[in-house]
Amino acid sequence: MAEEYLNTSEMLDFQISCTNLPMESYSGCKVVGFVKTSETYKQFFDSGVFMNNINPVFDNMGSIIYHFEGMQMIRFIIYSVDPVTNTENYTIGESFVNLHDLMVLGGAANTKVVRDETKIDPKQADSLIRVRAIKSKKDLATLIKIRASGLSSLNEYPLSPYFTVQVYDKEETNNIGLLHKSEIKRNERNPEWKSFVILTKYFNLFKDSMIKITLYNYNPNTMDSLIGSFDTTFFQLLQGQALKFSLNNKAGAKINNMAVDIQEFKPYEMPSFFDIVTKEKMGFFFSVAIDFSSFNRSTTDPNGCHSEVDDKKSDYLEALECIFNDLTQRGPAEKICVFGFGARPKNSSKTSHLIPLVCEQTNKSYFKNFNNLQNSYRKFLKNYQLSDECDYSEVIHYIRGIAKAAQTQLPNERSYFVLIIMTHGVVKHNRKIIDAIVACSTLPISVIIVPIENDVNYFPKNNNDKFNNIFLPQIKNSDNSPLLREVITLVQPSMIKEHKLSKLVLQNIPRHVESWAFNYGYKKNL
Repeated sequence: MAEEYLNTSEMLDFQISCTNLPMESYSGCKVVGFVKTSETYKQFFDSGVFMNNINPVFDNMGSIIYHFEGMQMIRFIIYSVDPVTNTENYTIGESFVNLHDLMVLGGAANTKVVRDETKIDPKQADSLIRVRAIKSKKDLATLIKIRASGLSSLNEYPLSPYFTVQVYDKEETNNIGLLHKSEIKRNERNPEWKSFVILTKYFNLFKDSMIKITLYNYNPNTMDSLIGSFDTTFFQLLQGQALKFSLNNKAGAKINNMAVDIQEFKPYEMPSFFDIVTKEKMGFFFSVAIDFSSFNRSTTDPNGCHSEVDDKKSDYLEALECIFNDLTQRGPAEKICVFGFGARPKNSSKTSHLIPLVCEQTNKSYFKNFNNLQNSYRKFLKNYQLSDECDYSEVIHYIRGIAKAAQTQLPNERSYFVLIIMTHGVVKHNRKIIDAIVACSTLPISVIIVPIENDVNYFPKNNNDKFNNIFLPQIKNSDNSPLLREVITLVQPSMIKEHKLSKLVLQNIPRHVESWAFNYGYKKNL
């Protein structure tokens, strides 16, 4: 399994100190720090040998590359050491801290040293290792100002241009992220838009990144139309200001007299994901929605995505198991809420798109244990019939309501809400879904679509325009209000077999948090 990450990582330094170390460390010891990102621990800190000090503050620091999508555990081991030979005699104790938990606590925490209980003096206070994370260096951002010239709507609608900035993977063009969406300029052939800021590392989000700048015309009551676009790279943009690009049509041919000037492209400061989470002590709340529509095929069909054959978990259960622990370990209460949609009770003809799954042990609509979720999922399938509708809008609106209530009722608590929708992806009507997505633009919400398929029952991404269109940057709601930032992303089906699913689910969250916080959230506090 490839262990590659999007370029959303941050380099962190760690200041380490100890309080009230065991007296057996007095004659000589050292503290060694390790970090576990995948399966093994790697050393990142070594205090060196010290003696005659049970409250040391270390001058040297350790460094870790932080990945939100990687479940990183920090482990400290205190060794008894011979100060003459530097030989490790034995382990005095150890402590652990989850790196994400450390950030949510504000970037600093005291971790209790766990020791052999037979060696602990009951009169001695707990031994602690204090860990403080700080940024190694400020993340560089780029301030950009764009102007266009000679524009035309190219259709019967009035000229109302706006642009998007996207980054995509040259090797896998379906991997694409929206970095910025501009305001709309009315009746301007030569518009000059407001300056905007993007963290510089996102111009190289993928190993081989391309930047696409696309101009659209805002068309009321219908899909916005393409004016033109061009592709470039970060290094081309670095060549100098006032770079001029001709616009190309959908076929790739140049459009006469239509061009875009990059008027400003200069360094700027912008808070990063680490800055936001530690400053605001931001908590993350995860919910999962499961597609129980009949497009998954019948539960009696061995190739159905909800079918369990020969003790093999269904495709949905396998996906849930892959992400469950990584989600619960990032939430403040170590739990997730789970909903079903696209199903109806077996004694009813009415389809519901918001059905909480309930834990039988606690009678609560959240889960801390995968086995409990598995049992509730199987009970759900016994009590409900798969329906012929697939609608994500109700569960999105439900999470939106929680996010709005949290901002109003808990103004001093900073929360971000992530909804993971597991689906076979057959959407017949997308109007309500698009309305729900656009309504989340200014709220601390991300929606991640996880495609569910198997070797026979493939995910129908091709020739599925109603589904694919919900990810377009030019969507707008029924009132003609446009999407303002990237809210929803799709985990590419082709990548699931090669990468850990939880990593794919979480990898765009730092970008979403930064974009939301900087433009609509806690900008004044950062």
